[in-house]
Formats: sequence, structure tokens, C-alpha cells
Amino acid sequence: MLSKELNKLQKKKVIIFYVIACLVSWPFFAIRDIFNDSWIYNSIPSKLLTVGYMSGPAIAAILCFIYFKGKHERTITFKGTSLSKGLIFYLVPFILFWIVATLNPGYGDLPPDYFLISIPSGFILILGEELGWRGFLQDVLRGMNEWKKWFLLGFLWETWHFTRGLTQGTFLGIIFKKLFLYSFVILLTIIIGKLTERTKSLFVAVTLHTWVNMLFEFDSINAFITVGLNIILWSFLILNWNKK
Repeated sequence: MLSKELNKLQKKKVIIFYVIACLVSWPFFAIRDIFNDSWIYNSIPSKLLTVGYMSGPAIAAILCFIYFKGKHERTITFKGTSLSKGLIFYLVPFILFWIVATLNPGYGDLPPDYFLISIPSGFILILGEELGWRGFLQDVLRGMNEWKKWFLLGFLWETWHFTRGLTQGTFLGIIFKKLFLYSFVILLTIIIGKLTERTKSLFVAVTLHTWVNMLFEFDSINAFITVGLNIILWSFLILNWNKK
């Protein structure tokens, strides 16, 4: 799976990062998806469980930053190539959601002030993944063939969610579900990865990941309307990212 295009140091970084990320996250995924009728699931607060599995990539990235200090060049950071545009990219969509939900109340289960909660808590949770996948691993894979890089990154990302879709349905249904999830996550990796590569900004990765999660987790027409408006905003920012 690890391409011959990667040197020994790159392969070492990938392996160490991925082992740590999985060792941290997999027990929490297993509790959430496999042992969800057990006493341990009932004894762990749901928010703590979520923090547990989503923090794995971030913990792995931080440890790798320390271990490979001086041997790892970071290009994707919070600042990126424009900190101001990164903040606009992340914050303005929540303001747009508040406006849409205020003007169009009663549609979906997200209140207008949802963004007040989501900005601090959602950012930290999603950063738990994106600091790893985009903030560390995407930089490690620089130099690979473009499509091989996105496939490998997407494959590793979905495999990290190893229990997702494994516990419900027939065996054949689970196979098809996993094939869909791998395909979707690889496609998402290409989109987030390319836009992050262009801007070098973790704010872009966290923002796109956040709104994909919102569309899947909440049945809210206002969220879909806001994403439509966001696409216009994001496109304008991306096209003008390196302009003053």
C-alpha cells in the first residue's frame, strides 16, 4: 500500500502516525459501535467518547511533530497563506446560517444560535482529525503521484473509522456500505485535500469537514440552504486567495 515513491523517512512517518492514531481512536470507536450495549458504553459520557475517538489523529500528529522535529517540513498550518481569509472562510458561514435560520424558522432541528455552540466545540473536535490528516499526513505524502496520494490518504482516513457501518445489515449490505464509504471518503479527500493544498490553511480543511458533518448529521433544510450560500463565498475566497 505504501508507494515506492515514498522514501524510508516518509514511510516511517506514515506508519508511526497511523499506528498512534488508531491506537488512540479504535477503542473508542469499538465502544461506540460494537460494545454500545455494555456497561462501559453506559458509563462514559457521550461527549467524552466523541473526544476520545476524534482526538486520535491530533495526538498522533503532535507526537510526530515532536519526534520528527527538524525532519518534517510543515506547509499546511493555521495561518496558511492568508490568516484573514482562513478566518472568514470558517466564521462567516456560521453567521450566514444564523441569518438563514432566523428568516426561515421551524425547518430542521438546528436553532439559529447553533453556531454559538458549534464554533468553539465543533472546531476543537474537527481539528482533532484535520490536524492529523491534512496538518501532518498530507505534508508527509508530498512528492507522490497526485491520485495515488489522494487514494492512500482517503483509504487510511476511512480505515481509521474501522467500525463504521460494520454492525448493521446483512453481510452483503455491509460490503456495499463500506465500498460506498471508501468511495465517498476518497472523493472528499480529493476535494478537501486540493483546496487545503491551494491555501495551506487548516481553517479550510476544518470548515469543509464541519459542514459535511452538519449535512449528514442534521435533517435541516436551513443547513442545506446555508451550504449553497457558503459555496459561493468559498469559491470567491479560493479564487482570490493569494490576492490582497
